[in-house]
Amino acid sequence: MLPITMKNIRTVYYALHCKPDQPYPLHSGSPFMSLERARFEARKLTQQGFCGWIMRLYEVRQEDWPNDHWLIDHRVDDAIAWLEQF
Repeated sequence: MLPITMKNIRTVYYALHCKPDQPYPLHSGSPFMSLERARFEARKLTQQGFCGWIMRLYEVRQEDWPNDHWLIDHRVDDAIAWLEQF
């Protein structure tokens, strides 16, 4: 693996949502680059009858990977965190 630089590491947020009768949440699509943006999307989803969680991920990619190819950075213990329920 190539060395990881700061431009190859990012923190992103997802608003995973579902209807109250669904056992598993749906993926939120593209990641949000800030917690505030994820909260805004969560508020919109709540108004539409959804509930769910905001999740934070630390992601990493190598220099020779495509710009949209990111993986969870498992080098850190808290790479995945469930932050807030909505």
